[in-house]
Amino acid sequence: MRIRNLALAALLSTTCLAGQAKADPVTAFIGGFLNAAGFGTYLATGAVGAWSAGFTAGSWLAGGSLLSRVVLSVGLSALSQALMPTPSVPSPSDRQVNWAQPVSYQERVYGRVRKGGPFCFSAASRADVTNPDGTDDRFKRHYGILIAAHSTRGPVQHFLDKRPVELEGDFVSTEPIWYDGKGRWAWHGSIRTYTGQPGQAVDPIWDAVFPEVTAADDFKGLSYAALYAARPPNNVFSKIYPSGREWVYAPVWDGCDTVYDPRVGDDTLRWNYCLRSEDFGHAVWSKAAVTVTTDGAAAPGGALTADLVVPTTANSSHYVLQSITLDPSTDHVVSVYAKAAARDRLRIQCGTGSGWSASTLADFNLTAGTATATAGLTPQIEGVGGGWYRCSVRATTNASTGSRSFLLLLMSPTGAQTYAGDGSSGMLLWGAQVEAGAEVSTYKPTEGAAVSAIWGRGWTDNAALIIADVAELYGFAVDWDEVAAEADICDQLVTNRDGGTQRRWTINMVIDSSMTWEQVRSEMMKACDAFFYERRDGKLGFKVGYYSAPTVTLTDADFLSISIRDRAWGSDVIGQVAVKYVEPALDYQEELTGAVVADAQGDRHEEPCGAINSHNQAWRVGYRWLATARPPYSVSGTIGPIGYECMEQRFLRITHAEAGFDEVVEVSRLTRNGGSHTFSLDVVSVDAGDFAPDALTLEPARPLRAVVAEEDDVAAPASLTGEAVEGTGGVALIEWAWPVQPEDLRQQLQIRSVDGGVPDWQIVDAGEGQSSLVSTGLVDGATYEAQVRNRTPGGRVSPWYPAVPLAVQAVANSAAPAALVAFGAAVSGSDAVLTFTAPNDGQYAATRIWRADGSTDFGDAVAIRTEFGAPNAADSYTDVGPGVGSHSYWAEPINGSGIAGPRSGPQTITII
Repeated sequence: MRIRNLALAALLSTTCLAGQAKADPVTAFIGGFLNAAGFGTYLATGAVGAWSAGFTAGSWLAGGSLLSRVVLSVGLSALSQALMPTPSVPSPSDRQVNWAQPVSYQERVYGRVRKGGPFCFSAASRADVTNPDGTDDRFKRHYGILIAAHSTRGPVQHFLDKRPVELEGDFVSTEPIWYDGKGRWAWHGSIRTYTGQPGQAVDPIWDAVFPEVTAADDFKGLSYAALYAARPPNNVFSKIYPSGREWVYAPVWDGCDTVYDPRVGDDTLRWNYCLRSEDFGHAVWSKAAVTVTTDGAAAPGGALTADLVVPTTANSSHYVLQSITLDPSTDHVVSVYAKAAARDRLRIQCGTGSGWSASTLADFNLTAGTATATAGLTPQIEGVGGGWYRCSVRATTNASTGSRSFLLLLMSPTGAQTYAGDGSSGMLLWGAQVEAGAEVSTYKPTEGAAVSAIWGRGWTDNAALIIADVAELYGFAVDWDEVAAEADICDQLVTNRDGGTQRRWTINMVIDSSMTWEQVRSEMMKACDAFFYERRDGKLGFKVGYYSAPTVTLTDADFLSISIRDRAWGSDVIGQVAVKYVEPALDYQEELTGAVVADAQGDRHEEPCGAINSHNQAWRVGYRWLATARPPYSVSGTIGPIGYECMEQRFLRITHAEAGFDEVVEVSRLTRNGGSHTFSLDVVSVDAGDFAPDALTLEPARPLRAVVAEEDDVAAPASLTGEAVEGTGGVALIEWAWPVQPEDLRQQLQIRSVDGGVPDWQIVDAGEGQSSLVSTGLVDGATYEAQVRNRTPGGRVSPWYPAVPLAVQAVANSAAPAALVAFGAAVSGSDAVLTFTAPNDGQYAATRIWRADGSTDFGDAVAIRTEFGAPNAADSYTDVGPGVGSHSYWAEPINGSGIAGPRSGPQTITII
């Protein structure tokens, strides 16, 4: 074991992998909070613009390792052979939180990840905010979460407290956040996202609500989210905020959008002049005989932003069109991503009558993946996976000024432009782009204005391109021709267990300014089976995982010493490997692959790699890890000057006649021995098949994560009744009752009454074993509303029942008086005079009078008067000027609580 410890120590202290020998400086990111983190009001007032000047590689040939040697190359096999934990980095789940502290490290996001981030703003206010239903004056906690210290492509999916949510505009519209849909307590939250692009302005809500926030607080160049969480009523608080405070925001986010791809461009500035490039339903796109369903399918990046365009049944051309202003007499490339959805023929047209120098028409077959130029220059079609193709054509604007139009036409199955569609068969479109130049460049999404970007720089999850970007970040130089070749290998399609295809190597990870180069390099190495080495020109070289035949052979004459070990055996030898990766289907949580097994009785090794978000890729890494951990042969030795020829080689051939050894090997580590021209070499035998295992037969099934129904939610009582209590001697009481509940639950009742002067809910706790409560101190005649819920000893609660509160009138006296002795009506001029005699009954308090105009149906009547009087007394009431026509009257005696006795009437009169 000591040998393995030393091997790992050497690995983690190399100049090519660990950067400078001294410790890297800590880079402060957020500072200057106004108050204590997390609870007060604060704003991040400063941010370091660059990553850190301290992150440089230093001289390749200076310094040394803990073993006084310089390491020239190292690969995945060195990690697996060490059989020890690799440098620890925060796991993906560790980053799905929000934290508040005066200093945080800068974070960089590559590929697609789910993460939270530090608070960069927090303040409370009751100031009005306009939501989709009007003005919201509730108390709100406003806060900001920093996602990345650079510009990004932006959010893909929003999560609040681990719950995926949708937005309507900037407002959270997903149950249970959008409580009842009635508007009264809806729109509890808002999420506004910013990607750090040029021209980023201050958040308008912060600017409007807080005088301390100015236009300068725009978080220039930083990606972040501005949120608020509004205070709801107590009865739904725990449902909306299960953690008891504002939500943790941890979205899925597409990261760095400035990664250079040498295959695409030459680092020059390019623009996308197309407007609303992903919204073909917007008015900026003219439509002819088509319908557009927006955001109905997954786009190439996986987000549900692709639009379905369907030809109507009209016998005509079917297309979407946009007119934009472009420079005259200039080459432009028009491109769009398209996927067949019952229709597979697309035409891009730039006609002479639309501002172009020559008619350019290109037809694309999305099933065959072919392109044909009907007129103009040769088009291009590129498969990007998942049935999507990027279709492009070059056209030249004419010498005139003004706008230019381009059309995206859906053709018939035979390639005809004019035809009658069926109204249901269509095509998916996404990501339109119009740019000046002769070649298509990295796609740049737009909203209402043109967007610029460096040609060749954009968002990617290509492993080689990300390794090169990170290497430059830490001060290393790379050879871009070599990077381009490795990027092509990463984009090669491989077959997965389901029979589908995917790109060979991607990286999706977060790094921060506290991480050393060896930590970052180790994660990237594991993610794509990478091999790092020093080039002869001093640049950092690397190879992603693939096999190539060796070009250098070592013989007996090259070895000063050699040690050959056959396959290791013993209790500490790995027999199984599983890789912990990020599974998008599980809300980007960590998951283990099915194990790669060489010896079911051997030790099981679980290797974390949060930079992988594919089961197939994680399994292939695990397959290689196991192969290199227990190779048929391991060779260690000292070689002479031929070591210089081995510096850039991942694979070698060793033919050692004396030892009877002839094998292709993979370099684990090559180091130069100090003060000499000799090199120490550690290699393992390798099989080319280990780099291309058959997923259809070998890739294990993903571990099942079946959803098991559990009684986790607290059930509400099944019913609630309420009745006014009789015989109280003139006191208004209401008894509320519910079914007997399990003994581990307690009940709470909430009561309110606008009539009784209690407009807000008042919560009352029932005692142990109770199944009813009596409300006292009520206003006689007022209507009271109530709901009941269950509560566990731990504080978890059920929904309130019933959803529509139960309404009961409080009654101090439920005994109705006897009927009136007499009741009559007569005309007096333009008035109606009503006469009646109260009953000789002690319950009598008043007479309620009703009137219906032009009807004798009591259902049409309204109460017009309550005439108070004494029992057994004659009384009258004059209804002044009820109007010309017939009028019917009714009268009923009532007691002091408003309980009515028998009704008299109708008495009908006519006023002329």
